[in-house]
Amino acid sequence: MHLKQIILIATLIISTTLLAQQKNKQTKVVKDGFQISIHTANLKNQKLQLYLISGVTKKQFVTDSLTITDNNQIVVFKQPKKIIDAIYYLKFSTQKNGVGIAVDNGIKMDLYLNSNTIEEITCSNNAINKDFIEYQQLDKSATPEQKTNSRNVLLSRYPNSILQLYLAAENKIAEKVPATLEEKINYRNFYFTFLDRTDKRILFLPNTTKLLYKYVTLLPITAENYIDNIDNLLKGLDCKSKNYDVFSNYFISNLAFFETNQLEKAFNHLYKNYIDKNPCDIFSAADYNSYSNKYATNIKVPIGTKCPDFELVSKDTIAYKLSEVFPKNDFTFIAFYSPSCIHCQEKMPVVSASFQNLKNRYPAKKIQLIAVINDADESDWTQFISEKKLDSWLNLKSQDSKRKYQEDFNAYSNPSYFLINKSGDVILKTFNIKAIEELINK
Repeated sequence: MHLKQIILIATLIISTTLLAQQKNKQTKVVKDGFQISIHTANLKNQKLQLYLISGVTKKQFVTDSLTITDNNQIVVFKQPKKIIDAIYYLKFSTQKNGVGIAVDNGIKMDLYLNSNTIEEITCSNNAINKDFIEYQQLDKSATPEQKTNSRNVLLSRYPNSILQLYLAAENKIAEKVPATLEEKINYRNFYFTFLDRTDKRILFLPNTTKLLYKYVTLLPITAENYIDNIDNLLKGLDCKSKNYDVFSNYFISNLAFFETNQLEKAFNHLYKNYIDKNPCDIFSAADYNSYSNKYATNIKVPIGTKCPDFELVSKDTIAYKLSEVFPKNDFTFIAFYSPSCIHCQEKMPVVSASFQNLKNRYPAKKIQLIAVINDADESDWTQFISEKKLDSWLNLKSQDSKRKYQEDFNAYSNPSYFLINKSGDVILKTFNIKAIEELINK
């Protein structure tokens, strides 16, 4: 072999090796995280935001923001660390909502935008998001059947992307519910077979709430049906799974939303079987204490039972017996609070204003408001009443240093609330203005 040939082959080997090493380095750069390059034109001084929508709370969480400083500029949202695949959104800071993009770990894409209308954004080098953006544009004018057909095409096209999970959830939400009770029960029991309940990406789906809401409303909202809903979703799910926390907290908030449906038994079941003793240490101390206190109150003063009686006095030492107050009113609302409690300081003026609004709207209903200082220190009591606009309330305190009412009501945390009807039955144990109005309207 000639020397020139040897040199040429050696050069090719070295070049190939260097090229491979360079390629490996490039691969490592985009192996984890994401890189979203947005080619902008004529958008100087505009601010772009990248955000997530938590599927359980529906709140927007801005993860990054960039200001465009030139009329022709490429701005880059970049995350070098491994991420959980998610549906992100892009919007201008002045807008309420944005355009969704499917961000799988390791993705690198180029987007183009030359208008302050975010919906006009386009994608060139990433087929998933090119199709997803086009789907969202179609979504505004398409019929339900066209939307389903479009989703099914993309589902088969991108089986491993976060987009597949998002669209599969959309299909489930849009799916027709069976007509008969027996069919509905069977449908509910197999509702989640289309996904892995331990999939971490569920938290970052913007449609998780819709998916879960359809699930819990498939059958009439009763304690028995809701207990079955809880067991069907949580039983057998390892508490180490992040979704154990996600689903449990959704049930907590949803049970509060449907409070007037007498779901106390369902809450107790959820607490005893899935929350008590804080399995795997997944609930924060504050949340766990809150759930435990609610459970203790449910046991102590169940909904529908007679309210415990007490005798307290006003600041003028006039005695008031609860059992002599509620028969004279259609509804009696009791708030136990402490002037030093930060949450009480924030909440009590809101509670007072909300009830004043209800009284104005329902003048025929007699509503008595009772505020009980739930604290041995009364030095700030009068000032608190004045500052928090509680002058129209019946403001009471205990003359008993042991405050026996605390044990009777489990009113150890502040604030604690109880709504009582004319017969003295406890009908609500939270401040939920929607639920209160429903009860007043019955």
